[in-house]
Amino acid sequence: MITVDQTARMTTEVKGLVSRMVLLLMVLAAVIGGMAAIQPVINGRLGREVGDFGLAAMISVATSTTCMLIYMLITRPEIPSLAQVKSGPWWMWTGGIIGALYVAVSLGVVAKLGATTLASVVLFGQLSTALVADHFGWFGIAQHEISIPRLIGVAMLIGGVALIRWF
Repeated sequence: MITVDQTARMTTEVKGLVSRMVLLLMVLAAVIGGMAAIQPVINGRLGREVGDFGLAAMISVATSTTCMLIYMLITRPEIPSLAQVKSGPWWMWTGGIIGALYVAVSLGVVAKLGATTLASVVLFGQLSTALVADHFGWFGIAQHEISIPRLIGVAMLIGGVALIRWF
């Protein structure tokens, strides 16, 4: 039989494990964020080398697709039926369009804005949109109302963008 002390100790251990897992996921997200900051710079250089930003974007997206195909061959996930895929909401297909637009636009503007300004403006767009998406529960996510602290955070980011761009 498990005692109350043992249950409390197990609960503490589970919380510690969850905290470490969350920390690891945050570090992973930060690494990916760092990569996202240099992706437009790399793609911009590709655009200059091939002479066309649209072609560079296509090469970048084709490289991403190849990487995902290799991942699929390694992990061998179960492929859903066409009916299963078609049963989802229409907007689930826009992720690829958004990704292609991000690659094409960012590699076209990074030379003019610089990597830091581009990254900070992209982050502003992401946080502002996420704030509204959270508030209304878009795309089936849990609702989190817009609050004064959240608005202050976005305002501080706007100030940060201004400092990065003009000073």
